[in-house]
Amino acid sequence: MFKLVIILPRLILTSVLISLLMFSCSARGESFIDYAKAFSYVESSNRVHVWGDNGKAYGLYQFHIARWMECGGKRSEFGNAPAWRQTQIFFTEINRCFDQYERKRLWENGITPTQALATYHNNGSIKGCETEYVRKIKNRLNR
Repeated sequence: MFKLVIILPRLILTSVLISLLMFSCSARGESFIDYAKAFSYVESSNRVHVWGDNGKAYGLYQFHIARWMECGGKRSEFGNAPAWRQTQIFFTEINRCFDQYERKRLWENGITPTQALATYHNNGSIKGCETEYVRKIKNRLNR
């Protein structure tokens, strides 16, 4: 009973936080869920436990270990994390990217949130240029 009293508030808090993240929207109107669906389709065709980039990238969003850990993932879970955990890490990545987007006021340079997130996820920096990868993400978002 004592463990349940401690665990239950944590579960409720986690559920509330995940719900808030899921329905937070970018400046253009895409939700985090929209981004998760688009990126997982482009990166892995929605396959949870797939390896790519010559064995360096893993999962739905094809994270490399360095980015996985930057976004709060543990080395021990890399390569075997369930879909919900991979998505949680991806949401952290979105927040990190959009914090930079807002701090640098990138919309003033004509960079859209989708361009920023796609280039950040794909190569680690917010360039906002229109690459083939950015176009793939935009196409999935527009379906």
